[in-house]
Amino acid sequence: LYERIANAVRSRLGEDALTEGGFKIYTTIDLDVQQAMEKSLLRQLSIAESHELYEQPLYDSYRKRDGKPNYLQGAGYMIDNESGSVLAYIGGRDFTHSQYDFVELGSKPSGTAFFPFIYTTALENGMSPVTRLIDRPMDNRAVMVDGREGILGEWGMETLQPKYEGDISMRRAMEVSKIAASVRLGKEVGLARVMQTARKFGLSLPETKLLARMLVGADDVSLPEMVNAYATFARAGYAPKPASFIDRVVGPKGIVRYKAIDVSSDGDKRVISRETAYIMNSMLQSSLTEGTGNSGIAELTSDASLAGKTGTAYDFADNWFIGYNSRVTCGLWMGFVHGSRKAIYTGAFSRETLLPVWVKAMNAALPDFSGREMTQPNSVSRLEVCSVTGCEGHAIARNTNETCSRVPSRINQPRLRNCSPQNLSLRATATCTEWLTQLLQIMIALIPIKNKLVILLSFLSNLSSQFYSVVTPMEPSSQILLPENYGQLIRIVS
Repeated sequence: LYERIANAVRSRLGEDALTEGGFKIYTTIDLDVQQAMEKSLLRQLSIAESHELYEQPLYDSYRKRDGKPNYLQGAGYMIDNESGSVLAYIGGRDFTHSQYDFVELGSKPSGTAFFPFIYTTALENGMSPVTRLIDRPMDNRAVMVDGREGILGEWGMETLQPKYEGDISMRRAMEVSKIAASVRLGKEVGLARVMQTARKFGLSLPETKLLARMLVGADDVSLPEMVNAYATFARAGYAPKPASFIDRVVGPKGIVRYKAIDVSSDGDKRVISRETAYIMNSMLQSSLTEGTGNSGIAELTSDASLAGKTGTAYDFADNWFIGYNSRVTCGLWMGFVHGSRKAIYTGAFSRETLLPVWVKAMNAALPDFSGREMTQPNSVSRLEVCSVTGCEGHAIARNTNETCSRVPSRINQPRLRNCSPQNLSLRATATCTEWLTQLLQIMIALIPIKNKLVILLSFLSNLSSQFYSVVTPMEPSSQILLPENYGQLIRIVS
């Protein structure tokens, strides 16, 4: 941090001016927030190392002769959403062991912290929080994380015993970080569109072939990039201003040699529409208060504008938590800087490792940076919907013979007016008869005769589960799944 500040002063006053000495440098760092973040992060790193499943090098065992420290590291970064001023900055665990600054130099897979950019893409392309998604087991070959076969894991729910829920809303999938449902959504809206959205938010994703593994946050991103991206939601769709560390510099004779200038918001870059930002903010608030963040916010000071998202990588090697209120955005990372990728420990979820740090840092910031609830755009309306079907008002649920009661007000779904929810899944766009017709077309065109009966039986089994909302999946060993490119096959045959 000191080096970053020194470089900032040097760039503004010049090397010759600094040789005079006697300068007083007033930074943007909030000492209370900085100390709260540091203390809590160091504590959580120690707790992680004391976990019974932790098998990596320990901080207390490190000696200088060991070279680069390969024990567990952490970093933190908080900015003022409006000015870009840096309020807290932690580049690593121990500067005396290593001067590597993860905030400035590091990048790691974002894991499930990447999901908001999938859902933003969906909203920008006409979908809504009540759009129905398929939450069922998915073959890992559809994503190929770590080159593994079998069923794609559901680590996003931040529990070792996740459950599939069958047919769920987009809000629910985002709320609890559903992996398979989010991957299916990303594929439906298109990998190219998701990539374009992420880059609009400032994420430096590689210029390589588009792969589905991107949807589970497998690409490296930096902590400032993630903080700036989430701050865009807090700013109703506008990107934050460039980071700054210096408030003013006073010379030896008391003369102010430099003073930060308040920059007008007129030239701010709009990344997404105000309507999309409002709905995504609502979904991120649900993620914090009703989803994966719920169990860790008991000590969080009340603020109507708080929102945030856990981020756990598929191999538990990287943990993230990014959250904000209308005034500040705070991001945290935990993992290993040096050496090959290795798990912090099996089941290392960010709600346990980093959410407590975020709570402490935000609690320290809120007295001076209390937020305000985001104003609802006139083009967005709130509707009461059935939590089972996603239908407006009173509707018949598929798994009951009774009329649905209205859901609690907290499930009210904001959406664009005059824009009915769309569902890009085949289930919502084809009747049962159309499905059977399409399946027969595929069989005739593509499938060997000996496999037709097996796939037909599997299809009928899966179809029945859709109409009766069966939420308990078959065992992976006995699960027979239709190919993930089923929709593409149908379009080809048609």
